[in-house]
Amino acid sequence: MGVVLMLTDECMASKPRTSFELSTNITKRINFIHCYALLINLIMDYKLIDNIEVDGIDTKDYPDFCDAFIASADYDGEEMTEEQLDELNEDSDFVYECVQNHLF
Repeated sequence: MGVVLMLTDECMASKPRTSFELSTNITKRINFIHCYALLINLIMDYKLIDNIEVDGIDTKDYPDFCDAFIASADYDGEEMTEEQLDELNEDSDFVYECVQNHLF
């Protein structure tokens, strides 16, 4: 369930000639990144995720827990698919937060 966005705005591809153009290009890129982040959140609303089971926790790896992963979870009352879990596990900050909640 990946999302691919193509950016075709000529201003984004052109080289700025003035500081105003540079500022405008940076603003457009920030707006694009912000919109992309909003789109990702619309695809998977983290507030609807519960019954999270974390696995792969090695306390010797404290505080990183880099091998930990979400083994199962429910999304809006339904068990998540392997594809959804794979997508969720790509968000290392969320996985780390789940590990912290599980341990403490």
